[in-house]
Amino acid sequence: MVVLETRATGLRTPRSSTGSMRGSSTTNMPPATKVPDPIAPVETAAPQLTRQRPTRQSLTAILVRSLQRRRESTVKVARKAGRSMSVAIRRASLENVLKFPRRLTRARSTPDARRLSMFLGTVNRREKIVQRFILHMQLGVLQRQTTRMHAADGRAHLTIQARDMEKRVGDWTLDGYYRTKNLQIFLNAMFGLAVALWEMQVSWAASTVGAEADWTAGDGQARALGVTSQSTILKLIVSSSTLVLVCQVVDLYRLFLKEKHGIWGDADSSAAAASPQWDASLLVPLTIEVCILAVHPLPFLEDVVHQAASCIMFVRLYLAARVYRDHADVFKLRKEIIQNCFLHSSSPVFDWALPLKVAFEVKPLRVIVLFFVVILAAFSISIYVLERQYQPLVFTLGNSTWFTFCQLNLHKTDIHAHTWKGRFATAGMIVWGVLFETVLVVAILHKIGLDDKDKLMLSYIQRTEYKNAIERAARRTIRQWMRWRLAVRPPSSPVVGHHPSTIPSSLRRTIIAKSMVVLPAAAKAKQLEAAYWNAVEKLRQTRNAQEIAVQTVADPVLEKLQAIEADLVKIKAAVDQPKCPDCGGLLRSKKASGDDADEQSQHDDTELARLLRRQEEIDAQYTHIQHLLSRVA
Repeated sequence: MVVLETRATGLRTPRSSTGSMRGSSTTNMPPATKVPDPIAPVETAAPQLTRQRPTRQSLTAILVRSLQRRRESTVKVARKAGRSMSVAIRRASLENVLKFPRRLTRARSTPDARRLSMFLGTVNRREKIVQRFILHMQLGVLQRQTTRMHAADGRAHLTIQARDMEKRVGDWTLDGYYRTKNLQIFLNAMFGLAVALWEMQVSWAASTVGAEADWTAGDGQARALGVTSQSTILKLIVSSSTLVLVCQVVDLYRLFLKEKHGIWGDADSSAAAASPQWDASLLVPLTIEVCILAVHPLPFLEDVVHQAASCIMFVRLYLAARVYRDHADVFKLRKEIIQNCFLHSSSPVFDWALPLKVAFEVKPLRVIVLFFVVILAAFSISIYVLERQYQPLVFTLGNSTWFTFCQLNLHKTDIHAHTWKGRFATAGMIVWGVLFETVLVVAILHKIGLDDKDKLMLSYIQRTEYKNAIERAARRTIRQWMRWRLAVRPPSSPVVGHHPSTIPSSLRRTIIAKSMVVLPAAAKAKQLEAAYWNAVEKLRQTRNAQEIAVQTVADPVLEKLQAIEADLVKIKAAVDQPKCPDCGGLLRSKKASGDDADEQSQHDDTELARLLRRQEEIDAQYTHIQHLLSRVA
């Protein structure tokens, strides 16, 4: 029965839905039959009696209804087999993402090859999949390029996978995360160091001095540091920063562990462990770093521990090497370096020391100056803090800087440290000074020395200079020889066929004058002969100097070719040994036990054929090297 509402009274009663009407009418009458409603005019006339606005549907109800229809349509679609991983990745429900036990269960049930950063919560898995896909394509191209090269060696079946690349250079998709993490650790460490130095200055400003203390006498009295509320607050800030720093380092090593075991698992075991296990390769450096970074001035401690801890905090500067490694080009391009240079050979270790070595090789003086300035500042502040309580008039900040500079360079100054802490810092200055002197000498030799290209240029210049010198000496020798030969030439004889009485008087006087010049001409001939032999000696000395210069600064390409030629000559001499007239093989001593004649003959024939082929190859190489030597010469 349908219940209607009375508009005049304002009382409403719910009507039955369309579905219920269709359900109730199916048992009594057909669906197409219309039942006349006797009170229908009341419904049509009701809107005329009231001024109520027509009902409107809200936007929220429409959106909820559309989402319900979409969900119902999604439920009706059947899932395909083998798409559980993609569906799990594409889930947008916050509840399913944050459930760690479900992720752990999925990680245990997932095969080793599909555990893509399962424990790295902040890593984008889709980006990692794309990066590995691109890497596999690049490795495939490089493998096809090197197949022909390794086919002769029987290594054409070798393949390079992304897993092998990650074992050599690490997970390069995490470089951005590591870069940010290491920078945060370094900034936090430097913040703690700066606050500790500020606290030391506040304590020194509030220090007290006794009435009978004479600082000029040097009687060993110490000036007590002041303890104020400001210094205590600064110490608490340093302690909080150190605690956060230790947590950051532990988190960093946890990421190292997850990268090492959580992505690929153990390569030796068939099934990777669900939870990564710590080993000595990570525990030992983690313990050392935590012990170094945990040193800081704790509140309510004595002055000795307070000052020493503040100075030891300068060791935190080693974190700058890790930050520099993350931002160095050689570390960013390590994957490309492996692909293009060390794909089928061993590669260098891409640790924090490699970028420093590259920087020292490229710009050694800049690296030395930077290290010297940092060490000078650290030791200057340390000796100033450690000695100012006992010698405040001597160890000022300026005198401490000069003291550190002299200890690093000359290892001797006019002032000395009185405390054992100051002497320990002085010993560290001396050690660093010796290290800087050694590195500076190496850098200067590296800068002013000649590399292979410079040596090649120098050898060409010297060959040109000595060639010109030999030409000049040869011209001088030829000139002196011509003068000497002209001087020793016999004088012209009198006119043949004429009697002396018939020679004219003018010509007779000329002949007599020439005969009188015989003695001076002989002395000049001896001088010219001596000059000629001196020129010959100069020519010999110039040629000897040229040979010595060629041996001293030789062409590196020529040296390499000459070394190859010498090896080929030795091999050819071994091949050209006398052969046996019977079997044609090389002469060799018989074994004491004796061998079978047929086997020996077959072995000799095989070896002879191999040596003949080798001789042909050596002859071809020898001809090629002779051609190269002729071009270089």
